[in-house]
Amino acid sequence: MGNGNEAAAAAAAAAAATAAAAAAAATGSPEVAAAASPSAAEAEADAAAAAALALAVETVDVVSRRRMRLERLPPLVQLSLRGWSRLGVLQVSCASLARLNVSQCTVLSLLVVRAPLLSSLNASGCRTLGEVFLGRCAVLRSLNLAQCKALHALRAPAAARLDTLNLFGCRVLPPESLTPLLHTSGAALRQLNMNGCVGTIDLSEATVRQLCPHLVQLDCQGRKAKY
Repeated sequence: MGNGNEAAAAAAAAAAATAAAAAAAATGSPEVAAAASPSAAEAEADAAAAAALALAVETVDVVSRRRMRLERLPPLVQLSLRGWSRLGVLQVSCASLARLNVSQCTVLSLLVVRAPLLSSLNASGCRTLGEVFLGRCAVLRSLNLAQCKALHALRAPAAARLDTLNLFGCRVLPPESLTPLLHTSGAALRQLNMNGCVGTIDLSEATVRQLCPHLVQLDCQGRKAKY
């Protein structure tokens, strides 16, 4: 029954996305989405995302986890899967994607993104998220992984333009995962939140500032274990 309900919902969303696309075409302006109000733009983005999923998602149920591989997406700029409570593994490859929101996906354990135009990724509140790999994300500016309490592996080898990094509450993230990212993006980083990153206690504030000389906001509090 769950699959039937999801298919119906996806079909409805696809219809909504088609209608939105038709309206955009009628205006003759490719900027119509940007000119819409935020709520309308978000609704249109969610509808487009659902339509894309209906066409391009490969789903496999493994021990009640859902794997989603999005590799043949239409030219999306924004994709929101916020709050998908059954999403366990997500792999996204999209040449046009600029903003991705997977926040509050409470069983997500693995996130792999290959998106050369990605500028913003929000995965906050994904408390079971253990591994994040961001490939070819050379223009990424904002990465929010706050309260990803299981995060132990983070790789973003191309993220040299990263400006804002939020790791609040990433308790088990080790220096071995964080230090390479700071080497890659340190020259660009302006805001870094490591509050509650107990696993990085051996990475001193002095070292962080040396790797990230242009920081204007740094929160290193709460890194000492209370038990």
